[in-house]
Amino acid sequence: MRVKDLIPLLVLLAGIVLSRWLAPLAPLIPYTISGMLFLTFLRVRPRDLRLQASHGVLLLIQLLLAGIAYFCFLPLGTLAAQSALLLFLTPAATAAPTIVMLLGGQAGYTTTYVLLSHTMIMFVAPAVLPLVGDAGADVPFITQASKIFWSITPLIVPAIVLAWGLLWLHHPIAERISRFKGLPFFIWLLSLLLLMAHTAEFMRQHSGWTWREIALLAGISLIACLAQYFIGHTLASRLGAEQHAIRHALGQKNTTLSLWLASLFLLPLSPVAIACYIIWQNIILTYLLARFRPQT
Repeated sequence: MRVKDLIPLLVLLAGIVLSRWLAPLAPLIPYTISGMLFLTFLRVRPRDLRLQASHGVLLLIQLLLAGIAYFCFLPLGTLAAQSALLLFLTPAATAAPTIVMLLGGQAGYTTTYVLLSHTMIMFVAPAVLPLVGDAGADVPFITQASKIFWSITPLIVPAIVLAWGLLWLHHPIAERISRFKGLPFFIWLLSLLLLMAHTAEFMRQHSGWTWREIALLAGISLIACLAQYFIGHTLASRLGAEQHAIRHALGQKNTTLSLWLASLFLLPLSPVAIACYIIWQNIILTYLLARFRPQT
């Protein structure tokens, strides 16, 4: 493994160590996500967003895994069950197409699933989470769906409009920008740095938990992370999909959105599981980028 392959892991550690100073920059995270999507959509054209049967299979698997995980972990307590449910239910990360693109995979496939899984969560979360959580049950369904919808839309729609608008209005400039192959990776590192700082500061400020609870939630998040990446890897050949695209479609999660959902609907400690998933997820991403990223 080369030294530069360790950069994501070093950035992750830097975010934790420097969290006190970097956490105030957390409002920049949505802009970094939109920036990554903008660069991705410069390469992923509308014709690349093709709905496939395997997308429907992945959505069904994601829903089934969420339900199974909830009831499997319910004997360990409501907190464990709620955390497991959300870890499997959370949609694909808006940054997933960027990572797939860096790995040389089919970013169009993953982009399509990002849009589908976010549409799913807009309707499923308001219907399911109030049933298992302690908040939001008295809020009308349409209100809850609208809150989730408007938390997602500003991340995705402007990136699509700007990228495809630029391709249509001034194709040479769009092509020139898309040639900066290291730019998506740099923006992803910045997003990782700020997200880890925000997560570390959140855990530092909310200290009302025991080490046993932290260990339990860390273990659940590790199981959820490994299971989803493994299932995605296993299904790739059987569904006839490219391995990087389907692996990250299922395993790489929109943790920013899941943290918001947890704070809105679930027990106060449930965001800890999301925070741990962020760590496991980015360790896996570091490994995959080191092993599969094309040499430049």
